[in-house]
Amino acid sequence: MTPVYAIFHLNLAFSSIREDQREQVIQHCYTPLLDLVEHHHLPLGIELTAWTLNCIQSHSPAWVTRFKRLLDEGRCELIGSGHTQMIGPLVPYEVNQWNQQFGVAGYQALLGVRPSLALVNEMAYSSGMVELYGGAGYQGIVMDRDNIMLALGMTDGRCLPSSHALGCDGHTLPVLWSDTVLFQKLQRYAHGDISRQDYLDYLSKRTEQSVAPLPLYSNDAEIFDFRPGRFSDESTNHRESEWLRLRELFCSLEQSRWLLPSQALKLQCEKDGESTPMPLTSVQQPIPVKKQAKYNISRWAVTGRNDLWINTLCHRIYQTIRTQNHEDDKRQLCEFWASDLRTHIGDERWHHYQTALQRFCQQRNISLQKEQPPARRPAKELINPDFKIEHDDEGIYLTISHPLVRLVLNLRRGLSIESLSFKRHEFEPILGTLSQGYFESIELAADFYSGALVVEIPKEHRRVTNLEWVEPEISGSATQLTLTAKHQTPYGEIIKSIIINASDGSITIENSLKKWSHQHASIRFNALTLLNGWQKQVVVESRSGGPKADFFALDRTVEHGKPASSTISCTTGLGGESGQLILHQGRRKLILSWNPAHCAALPMLQHNICSPGALSRIIFSLSEVDETKHHGGDILPFILTYTAG
Repeated sequence: MTPVYAIFHLNLAFSSIREDQREQVIQHCYTPLLDLVEHHHLPLGIELTAWTLNCIQSHSPAWVTRFKRLLDEGRCELIGSGHTQMIGPLVPYEVNQWNQQFGVAGYQALLGVRPSLALVNEMAYSSGMVELYGGAGYQGIVMDRDNIMLALGMTDGRCLPSSHALGCDGHTLPVLWSDTVLFQKLQRYAHGDISRQDYLDYLSKRTEQSVAPLPLYSNDAEIFDFRPGRFSDESTNHRESEWLRLRELFCSLEQSRWLLPSQALKLQCEKDGESTPMPLTSVQQPIPVKKQAKYNISRWAVTGRNDLWINTLCHRIYQTIRTQNHEDDKRQLCEFWASDLRTHIGDERWHHYQTALQRFCQQRNISLQKEQPPARRPAKELINPDFKIEHDDEGIYLTISHPLVRLVLNLRRGLSIESLSFKRHEFEPILGTLSQGYFESIELAADFYSGALVVEIPKEHRRVTNLEWVEPEISGSATQLTLTAKHQTPYGEIIKSIIINASDGSITIENSLKKWSHQHASIRFNALTLLNGWQKQVVVESRSGGPKADFFALDRTVEHGKPASSTISCTTGLGGESGQLILHQGRRKLILSWNPAHCAALPMLQHNICSPGALSRIIFSLSEVDETKHHGGDILPFILTYTAG
């Protein structure tokens, strides 16, 4: 019979568990889990952060003592996580390193154990995680099979991806596969949503298909005999004990089938043979996560109660403390960056978190200002004579020429970029506008602008843009030329400034939504639409939580900003934690840079192949919509610089 294994995820920082419920969770969820190990001889994997372990120690030292004894006896296995559960691809590599170092130290201090396997936090994976976990001393990682298969375009459910993940710098790490459908089936059985026979029939089907060990479970322990209270329509507890139902089911399987997770990984690798390590991401899915499409990376980046602002503050803290030798501050930053503070967190915990975050910043003179000081606007009479400014005959286009750059702006469309070209690229236009009629398919029969802001408010069926007629204020100096336009909307003012730097020919666009009443909306800055040869053979370089960058070729259909459902406004994005994307086209480069400590925006890619070329776009999201989204979050000014390389 096919071997099986199970991993239970313990998390007292769970977004909707109140502090006064933690002892209840230990009693109703964590103690029955150890009972399965001790009394029923089930060799389970138990994964938890060092923060959760310390929290259990403060509430129930006896539980930790018992867990340590079972680990020492080899009857269960500790699966690592980190000091806190962080979304690695959204966090600078150095902070990810701190999190793993503090996590390993915490396990050794209380349990005397250094885990060999780590479960990727929230199953949010990028290739940089290979170097991260390998560098922390782990010998393998646990990752979701279904979403990696989706990323790789694998459709045969009988197959597994390679048993070894390839990192950005060539390092490899074995992967033990978890399985979304298998763990959700087990949850549904425990909750009484499906019958025992339904579950066993599905398990039998999967057993027949699999040559590798099957992961019966790889998710939360807190959902059995306890309800976190995230949703108003949560099911009630089963009239029987849900842990009893799990125990009876698990014990009905032959004891010889059960393996510890590390044993399952060894067997899986043996059955996989000499398979070639491979990247587990793609340009379509650069950051696979667990479960179905609503669990995409935007969930922790630009939704929640105020994810954009708290992520920005965390970047601000990082940039302040990174060179300081204050371990307590670094540990605290890991706690501030925890994923559970960004989803279904309750009112009381949210208030405590905000208070602690603000106090931390104030004590270290870290700015809490949401609006960055505006660039100085020099007087009009100081415009550098190297800048040539021309209007076309119909007053639609404004052309600005400089020895290093040429920029054509559309005055009828809010200073959107008609074309941008650099001396370093022989003044071939690299980005701009593709007008309606450019593409031969009716599916793309629209205008595709560069440098435009788009706000979509689903509940009101409204779309707001800054694509209106403007007469910009123009000012300049010896070093720069600045154009500023203001747009009034029913929700507030949009201020857009374009700054042309005379020293290197770079272009900076500032977007600010002044006195804007935050809506349940997606807010996206369409940074660029590629022109000419840049529509083909472009490679995007981006860092997502690791020491090296990922490289993604735009050579197939990519739609990160496409809604996952009627209530989920996007499907994925890039990490963007370094504040830089680089587009490579042959030997030429276009560098997009921003400061995540000013605005931690989420980059997205779009690439639709259609005669006579392709629609290739880079978009930055300041807000997306999902079931975690709350009203009242902050919309920060976003400043993006374009530089030729």
